[in-house]
Amino acid sequence: MDVGMIVYSKTGHTQLAAEKLKERLEAGGHSVDMSQTSGGAAETKADVLVFCSPIHGGAPAEIMQQCIHASDLKGRQAIVLMTGAMWRKLRELAVHNMQEMLDSRGADVVGGTSIGWMGRRKRPQRIADAAERIADCCEGRCKNG
Repeated sequence: MDVGMIVYSKTGHTQLAAEKLKERLEAGGHSVDMSQTSGGAAETKADVLVFCSPIHGGAPAEIMQQCIHASDLKGRQAIVLMTGAMWRKLRELAVHNMQEMLDSRGADVVGGTSIGWMGRRKRPQRIADAAERIADCCEGRCKNG
């Protein structure tokens, strides 16, 4: 499957998670095109789009919001990956908000998850777990979380 990853990362944390996800997807046989957004439309013909953004105020970063609103997503499959140093319930709310934003643009949202940055020792495992959840979504076995 062709996967298009649209990434915004201000501090590099979301970029790190996106790079690990890309490695996991490619190891699973997927073709992955990863691009950084500066707020313009997502320009990819991939089968599924993965939007990767930090959480700002309970929503995607403003630059990611601009990208979503500028993109033609009608009928496109979309998956959400968000990162942030906050409690799980707040991250879940942010994922939900981004999914609704994508849905309002006509995307077929098939899943989403988040990574919490609190606790450095567990970060690598959290990133790996999120990459597995996103890979499952790309393969039609999605479980939100």
